[in-house]
Amino acid sequence: MASVQGVSFGSNYIIPSNQIKNSATMRQLGIETQKFVPDKNDIAFTKDGIVVKVDDAKDKEYEAVIAKYGINIKKFEKPKNNSNLTETQDGLPKPKLTPTGTPIVNFTDKNGEQFMAREVKLENGYVCMAVSNVKDPNKAELMNNDVFKKLISQEGVQIAK
Repeated sequence: MASVQGVSFGSNYIIPSNQIKNSATMRQLGIETQKFVPDKNDIAFTKDGIVVKVDDAKDKEYEAVIAKYGINIKKFEKPKNNSNLTETQDGLPKPKLTPTGTPIVNFTDKNGEQFMAREVKLENGYVCMAVSNVKDPNKAELMNNDVFKKLISQEGVQIAK
C-alpha cells in the first residue's frame, strides 16, 4: 500500500502597515515571517498591509511570534472567486511606490536572467528596493536594502555599466 501524504491548508493573515513602527521592526517581521512563509509567492502587499499565507499547522505559532512586536495580525478574507492567494492578485490593491530619485540598477543573475532594481518609498515612509525582471517590469518584488545588497553580492551576479 502506498503511503498517503498529509494535506495542509493555509491561513491568510494581514499585518496592518499602520502598526509597523519603523524599518527595524519591518526587517524583523520579514525575518520572522520567512520562517513560516518560505515561498515568496505567498506574500502580497495591499493598501492595508502585508498579506501572508501560513500553514494551518503553524498559524498559532506565527500569531504568537508576531504578537511580541505589539502588532495585532488578523485573518484575511480573500476576495471571492480566488481559490488561493498566489493564484491571482488582481483583486488585491497595489501599494503606492514613489521612486526616491536614485538611478535604476540593471543586473544579470547567475542564471542569465536580466533584472532591474530601483529604490522606492512606500506609503508608510519605508524605503526599500523594487526588483523586477526586465521581461515583466510591472511585477516587482519589494526587499529591504540589506537583502538587496546580499542578492547583488552573490556569486555570478553582473551589474550592467
